[in-house]
Amino acid sequence: MFLWRLSYTQIIKVERIAVRHATRSKKVDVKELKHHIWTDLAPLQRPPNDQAMPPPPAATDEDAAAAPPLPPQPSETSERAFSEVVSRVEEEHQDEQEGVTCSYYFICVLHLANEHGLKLEGLEDLSDFTISDDR
Repeated sequence: MFLWRLSYTQIIKVERIAVRHATRSKKVDVKELKHHIWTDLAPLQRPPNDQAMPPPPAATDEDAAAAPPLPPQPSETSERAFSEVVSRVEEEHQDEQEGVTCSYYFICVLHLANEHGLKLEGLEDLSDFTISDDR
């Protein structure tokens, strides 16, 4: 009881500091932003169980014209930098990205990492992080 009274009587008053913050909320379509980011990150995904896709059968000229396009192959680089993803999405969708900050991109990447089993790894200097397939 004595310790409580001692700490209670020694209250320190601090000067009020004005913190600048947004007074109007932003309206960002997070679902659409996640779609744009996933479009950029989807080539990182490997087929399940690391099985390579079978090579396409030998086709004649007639078959090639009638055959549906092949699904995109995984990219040679199995990881992407977060800053690279942000800059690509910003370039491709400038007109739709009003009010989108780095925080929104980060939150969307976290959601996509959870949904699709992606791995996020920070660089040693903590200036950026890489996104890769965890399988």
